[in-house]
Amino acid sequence: MLRLRRAVAPSLDASTFVQREVLAGRCGGATRTPQGWVLNLDLALLAAADGRVRRVTPRAIDCPTVEQFAAGLLLGAARNNVDLRGAATDSWYRTTMVFAWKA
Repeated sequence: MLRLRRAVAPSLDASTFVQREVLAGRCGGATRTPQGWVLNLDLALLAAADGRVRRVTPRAIDCPTVEQFAAGLLLGAARNNVDLRGAATDSWYRTTMVFAWKA
């Protein structure tokens, strides 16, 4: 599981972008809930022992624009911010981004 040293505040703009992609029919993985809509996206991050982010890989959900958007968000959030807890080698971490918006 990916741990960050500093918390990252969620951005309303991020969910707005995902909502637009879903409404435009370019992304069909969103689920309707009583509170609105939700889209979960799993990502993997490879961090070097010195803390550099080497790779971010989103799980394919048949929505390339959102996959790459989320990868960019994670890269920005993780840069110089991954809690490595004594890792001696490159290590893979996983996380999930949740995008939500009202119906």
